[in-house]
Amino acid sequence: MLAAKKTGLLPILNSKNGFHFTGYISNDHNVASVEKKLRRLIDETYEYLQPVMETDRLSKFLEPIEALLQNVSSLSEMQGNIGIFRNESSLRVICLPILVEDTFVVATSFHVKPLLKWLQVERDFHLLTFDGTLAYLFKGDSNSFIQISTFQFGEGVEHDDGTRLLHWLRTYRGSTAPDLFVMGSSDLLEARLSKGGRRSLFADVVLSFDLPFSKASLEKTCVEIRSVFAQRAKADLQKSLIEFSIAEDQSRIAKNIFQISKAVARGEVRKLMVAADAKVFGKIDPKTGGLAINPYHLDHEDDDILDDLAQAVIAQGGEVIVAAEGEMPRARIAMAILKSELRIRTEDDMENL
Repeated sequence: MLAAKKTGLLPILNSKNGFHFTGYISNDHNVASVEKKLRRLIDETYEYLQPVMETDRLSKFLEPIEALLQNVSSLSEMQGNIGIFRNESSLRVICLPILVEDTFVVATSFHVKPLLKWLQVERDFHLLTFDGTLAYLFKGDSNSFIQISTFQFGEGVEHDDGTRLLHWLRTYRGSTAPDLFVMGSSDLLEARLSKGGRRSLFADVVLSFDLPFSKASLEKTCVEIRSVFAQRAKADLQKSLIEFSIAEDQSRIAKNIFQISKAVARGEVRKLMVAADAKVFGKIDPKTGGLAINPYHLDHEDDDILDDLAQAVIAQGGEVIVAAEGEMPRARIAMAILKSELRIRTEDDMENL
């Protein structure tokens, strides 16, 4: 499922040139509040694009966004926050199960750092539950939870060796299955499965929850599973910070945005870390990596340079980490690890580029 999410977002991540509107709305689930925020985004988009788009073309561009005002109640009922992505050929509205700031950007590409942050922390899982003579398999992530299939134990059968159950699991989980969790009372599991059957089942289980089957137990278990994944995401970030520290000792790290931009233009960046909350508006020369930095979001061609660098690294097959400003070492806004055979160039070298 996570791979499918990434694939589904590629048209947004890869969209370049032309007019792009990106809006993020912090959803307080209040219809009037969401409508007010959406109207403000539309008004700001009009102000940026009116000087550079013909009236008919601008009206056509704004029409799908304005149509969302007719269905604001559905937007406010989304479980998470709201991302809106509009170019001249498409409109995407995405529910985001992460914190976002109310943000508006009109540029030559979409503003994607919040999407990258979401993909960075997102995890899929399967949950196997037991209830009497039935077993249920669910799939979930940070934003959804649905039943996949039901398994029926034989009537009156106790201490099943688990062969049929495991075959059923393999059928519905597939070859690239996400982490498996189990929820069910220990007494029921011991009654239904033999010791060998339980051993075979739990060989692939990340964590089990000794709870009877109920709606409340399912909700509690999902909260616990998502908490496990949140801790994993924090651990992954710490591993990345250690990796950046080692690379810095080896002089394979670019630490300022000018160095980083030039290294990205040359295809030299293996891993980029950017501050989620920082924005540096301006333009990048795609050939040289030269920067023109503006003090604010100046026009429809301006984007957050950190965002553009992230998209470029992804397009080159590199990895991007989005961290909160407080998590960035020494309050930096960006850092980049160069490919293994490269070293950061000296200041004299940089001046000659």
